[in-house]
Formats: sequence, structure tokens, C-alpha cells
Amino acid sequence: MTPFASIPTNGPPIRICNAELGAFNARIAEFPDVVADGRCIVTGSPLLVSGTLKSLTKTGSDALTIYGPFQVLGATDVQGGTLRFGTRVPDVPTGLNWYYSWGKTSGSASTTIPASVPFRAVEPKGAAYAYQGGWPSTTGANGAATHLQVSYYTGYIRIPGEEGEEVTCNFVSSFARYTYLVIDGKRVVQVDDNKDAMSNTTIGYARFYVGPPVTLTAGWKTFFLRLGNTWNATVGPSANTDLGWVSNFGIGVDWQGRCVTNSANYVKFLDPGDGSFLRPTLAGKADVDPAGYPRPSFGGAVAFGPGTVFDVGDVTPYTPVTVPSLTGVPTITNGSVSVASSTWTLRAADVAGGVPLTVASNAELTFPAGTVTIDIADADDLRGQGVTDGMAIMTAQDGAALPSNVFEVSAGVKAAHWRVDPDGATLRLHRTDGLTVIFR
Repeated sequence: MTPFASIPTNGPPIRICNAELGAFNARIAEFPDVVADGRCIVTGSPLLVSGTLKSLTKTGSDALTIYGPFQVLGATDVQGGTLRFGTRVPDVPTGLNWYYSWGKTSGSASTTIPASVPFRAVEPKGAAYAYQGGWPSTTGANGAATHLQVSYYTGYIRIPGEEGEEVTCNFVSSFARYTYLVIDGKRVVQVDDNKDAMSNTTIGYARFYVGPPVTLTAGWKTFFLRLGNTWNATVGPSANTDLGWVSNFGIGVDWQGRCVTNSANYVKFLDPGDGSFLRPTLAGKADVDPAGYPRPSFGGAVAFGPGTVFDVGDVTPYTPVTVPSLTGVPTITNGSVSVASSTWTLRAADVAGGVPLTVASNAELTFPAGTVTIDIADADDLRGQGVTDGMAIMTAQDGAALPSNVFEVSAGVKAAHWRVDPDGATLRLHRTDGLTVIFR
């Protein structure tokens, strides 16, 4: 896929078998329903910061590995084999939170992000759009809404120096058409179309401006950047050859405050990859929203068939993968799964499969605090499927633990004469036939 190329998401599903589905050279990828059979990979290039699958069905006994920030918007149905997440949240998160919209607004000089500008993902590099020579091209008459584009970046920046000491710096911008930068609550750049709004100076459409000295304090400080466009297709960082300024350098900072046009003096708002300059949060990775970090995630119901495996692909300390609702009996390994629903749904075939939901020794499973209800839609068919008294439906391997909740069966399961009881590190299903009297 090319940047911002799209496949109709309401069309037929994409079917892959022993193959790779990739979104390369694209920052946003939207796929329709995906059916994967055999050994498959879903991935994208490092440019990809937001990807969606309308739904996902996995068949076959091999592994499907998903890399990058793909979210399954609808249902996920793992009927066989292993679903593996190949991208984990790093110990130290890097980059900035990224919001983007096209054709809706160019934003405003405010630290309030418009509701029409959705959160896309954590951009691990930082303010990447400020250094891309061409934003997605637009067409239309001057002033048409098709030219409206805006990116917002939020997070934290590390201002060099001893914590709390004053740092005199200056900023440069060469971005079409709107730039608004706030650091530690202080407005340091505001270019509106052809004016420097901070000094009310007309700077023309060369879109290059060296700002005055600004005093900040060293340490981790809040960071807010808006890059917007309107009017026509001239968008993004621009060169100014009259001043010898380089192209694809939309904004930067000179920590020494020299206020000259030498591009070598200015630092781009890009993290080197270790979280030492830009972070989406000040704390560790556990405070990063797992749905927002560039790793796979679920937006809809998730179901696992008997004998399937969910390999979260994480290392301690785990960042939980949130599952809106859980059906089935996967083996969970290499990470933490947090189920948002207080109902765990089983099918008769899940129980009859003989392999309970298993929390591996290197895994965790949690439900919301309180009672968890186990619902089996076809509970009347359990005996017909070969389910016997005392069959295990959930177990934890040595080193792991069952969720701390109280588990109970739904009214329908009770009516079918089944109950659930804990047995050490195992949860078992028992018959409740009651007293049987035979008259002769």
C-alpha cells in the first residue's frame, strides 16, 4: 500500500493462506475483514502508526503473527492455532501521542484538540509529519475543505540541563500553514498563515521564521504541537532557498538560543529511539494506554476455540492487552490479558474439547473486580457433547494464578443443572442433578 492508499473496507474479505499481508510506505492502513489460514503475518513498515482490520478470522493450526499498531475493530475469531502479537510495549515508551484528521479542520491556536481530530496512535519517532516533504496531496479549488489537514502531537520533552535550571533557546519553523507549539504551558511558536502571531509580524509565505529567545527550565516538560493546513495543496515543511534553509525541516529548537538560520544549530522533535528526548508519558510503560501504543489491540469481541493459543508477546513488567469480551478457552502465554466484561462465555464445544482456558506460568488473566458470570449458550447440550462431571474449564500453571474473582454460572446454566467450583488452581464444572428416586 502507498501512503494513505485504501482498500474498500465494506468490500469482500481479504483471504490469506501461508502469506503476509503488509501495509508498506503507509502511515494509516484500513483493511476490510481478514481471514487468515496457515502460517501468516500481518505487518507494516516503521511508517505505519495506525492500522485497522474490520474483523479477523483465523483458521488452521499454524500461527498468525501481527506486528505494529493494528486494531481489530470488530470480532476476532481464533478457530485454531496461535494468535501472536509480535510487537510489545517497550520498557521506556518513546515518541508522542499523535492525532490527525483530513478534510475536517486545520485546528486552532489552542491546546484543546477538536473532537473532529481523532487519536491515531503513539508515534514512536515523535513529530514525524514536521519532517515529511509532502503531506498527502489534496485537490480542489482554493479554500475547499479537501485541503484541510491537521496533526497534533502531545506528550513530554526533555529540556537539557540540570533539573530546574534556566535554558535560553529559540525555535525555527518553516511549515505550511499553521504551527502552534506550547512547552511547559508556555507558547513558544505561533505562525498563522503568513504571520508570526506572537509578534504580529508578517513573514510572508516563505514559511520560514527564526523566533526570538525563549527561557524554559530543564527537565521533563509537557509538549503540545499543532501542524495545520488550509486553502490549497501547498502543505508541509518547506525550504527557503533564499535563506539557504533545508527542505523537510518544519520545526526545531536551538538549545543555545543563537537565533540564526544555520540548520545545523537546530534539533528536530524526533526521539532517538530510547525515550531520552520525547515520551508519551513521564512514567513507565504500565501507564501507557495499551490501545494507543503501536502494538496490536482488540476493539471488539474476542473468541478462541478449543486448543488455541494467545501469545501476547510481552515481557515483564507486563502491559495488559484489553479484551472487550472473551469467549472460549485459549492458552494465554507471554503476557497479561485484561477482560473488560464480567461475563465469560463458553460454548459446549469449548468445554468438550478437553483443554481448559490455561494461564501459563508466564502469563496473567484478570476480570473486573467482583463476580464473574460464566455463560454457556448451549448448556443443555453439554452432556450430548461428552462433557462429564468435574471437567476443568480454567486452570493456572505453576507460577501463575487464577483470577481472584468469584465465579458463578448464569441462570441458564443453572437451569441445565451445572455449577462451577474451584479446585486449587483449577475451575471445574459439576453436575447438579439432585436426588433421583426410582419406583418399581
